[in-house]
Amino acid sequence: MPRSKCSKCVDPGRCCSGFVLTYPGNGHYVGKWKTKAWVEKKLKEMDLPYYPIRRGRDGIWTYGCHWLNEKGRCSHYRKRPKTCRNFKPGSDALCTMHSGSNEIEKRLDALDRAVLTLAKEMVKVEPSTKFLLSVGGRMVEI
Repeated sequence: MPRSKCSKCVDPGRCCSGFVLTYPGNGHYVGKWKTKAWVEKKLKEMDLPYYPIRRGRDGIWTYGCHWLNEKGRCSHYRKRPKTCRNFKPGSDALCTMHSGSNEIEKRLDALDRAVLTLAKEMVKVEPSTKFLLSVGGRMVEI
């Protein structure tokens, strides 16, 4: 049996925080323009382990999961909700395996380069000195 992309994830749990929820069938957002208390009550009624993080300017809530452990893995994997069971690794920008996440990696590379430049200036290292940096699970020479 082939291993899931999740088993190779370089940022476990990223897909379990900051996601949006829609009702099955109609695609309407759960809790759009509703209060945090309303959303928490609705999630409890729906028997979901999620919690609201923040409501955006568009009224759409982002959510996290109470079952996410300190290693970024589900602590109740066998009992996870259908929403989680149906999630396909790589199918959404929340997933680090998503093909569209290259833009995020480019931004991280630029930030890493800026931090490294500052560090070189602070320790008085020659600008031509090369460093290896781990980016997205791979080593990059800077």
